[in-house]
Amino acid sequence: MPALYSFCEKDIPQPINMRSEGIKMSPEQSNEPPQQAPYPAYGMQYQPVHKPASEYVRAFASDLWLALGVVAGLFLLMIGSIIYGVADTATGVDAGMVVKALGLFVITAAMLLGALMRTDMNKWVRVALILSATVLIILVGFWGPFSGLGLRF
Repeated sequence: MPALYSFCEKDIPQPINMRSEGIKMSPEQSNEPPQQAPYPAYGMQYQPVHKPASEYVRAFASDLWLALGVVAGLFLLMIGSIIYGVADTATGVDAGMVVKALGLFVITAAMLLGALMRTDMNKWVRVALILSATVLIILVGFWGPFSGLGLRF
């Protein structure tokens, strides 16, 4: 009995040198050179991965830089207070206040930068840094009401 089957293209004998147009061969299987875009400059270009801006600032918020900022700020605050306490002229007092204000700025900037950029710290440590910077600004003041009156820090 004859076998019942459907007719398909593989049943038709084809010459060996004839290729089917629907089949795409990879460059490894064919003898043709690989195809290039007509203009290489318009081809796909490598795009580097862009880091957010906070990644660049976070490098300055390392433990070492924060500690150096606080130490430098305390040193300037101390020197400014000494100049302010020893000076007998208005110019010397103002110079001491400027150095003291600069030291306080460095301390509070280091504390706030550390609290905002260092997300790996404990939440309560970050809250304490923000509150400490705020208390320093209120009590010591950059050039505030308590900076030249009876309180000398």
